[in-house]
Amino acid sequence: PDDFSESLAEAGARLASCPAISPDIIDGNGQHQNPHVIRPVSQIRELLYDLYYWNYYLGCLIRVLALWTRPVFGRQDHAQHKVARFIHQGYGACYILTRTFFRHFDELWARTFLLGEEYFLSRQLQEKGMSVFYEPSIVVQHLHHSWTHRTPSRTTWERARATHRIYRKYVKGWGWSAR
Repeated sequence: PDDFSESLAEAGARLASCPAISPDIIDGNGQHQNPHVIRPVSQIRELLYDLYYWNYYLGCLIRVLALWTRPVFGRQDHAQHKVARFIHQGYGACYILTRTFFRHFDELWARTFLLGEEYFLSRQLQEKGMSVFYEPSIVVQHLHHSWTHRTPSRTTWERARATHRIYRKYVKGWGWSAR
């Protein structure tokens, strides 16, 4: 938005001690994408991720079931978009890294491209006892999944599975990884 710089400057002094700020990301349909994950993902959800990435066809089935059950079992963290707070993960489309981040780190850990960056940033911060801060007064417009909608679904799944394999090197699952 036109007032992005002003919003960032107004929040800047208040958020200077936060290493990473996750803004209120609004997609083309007016949906809020942050806060993405307020609390860590449950072990059941981690198991479902492993099953999803174990086999493409099983992943397709899990995706259909997830869409059907979303009203009951889906995460609704983004519905709390008006509340500023520390969160587990922001949506990977946009982060604002502060001087505090660069005092502690020389680079981002993300060894992936366009998928899963939020996992790695969250993990990187956790190792130093820090967290991402979600700030709703800073707003960013986002054309949601513009890249992934242009690629075939199998290709997108394979790229996401490769990211999941890297993720499993850092975050323990249920004793197996997606291979």
